[in-house]
Amino acid sequence: MAILLRDSIRWFRPAKGQLQLLYRYAGEEREYLPDFVAEVDDAIYMIEIKAVDRNSRRSSWGGLPCCPKPRLVS
Repeated sequence: MAILLRDSIRWFRPAKGQLQLLYRYAGEEREYLPDFVAEVDDAIYMIEIKAVDRNSRRSSWGGLPCCPKPRLVS
């Protein structure tokens, strides 16, 4: 949450259907909906809030093959 409060120019919590980010999982098309989207000076971040014990498990990210590996921002 630090990036939202300290570094962001603006941020929002997207509503279902607002971003229209689709991916395919097990032959089914699904919508990816991040917890927050935040804009900083030089980038826009899609932010997922995860419990500390889930951050190290690869399966918690849903296996989206089109996306780079997530990185934790403190």
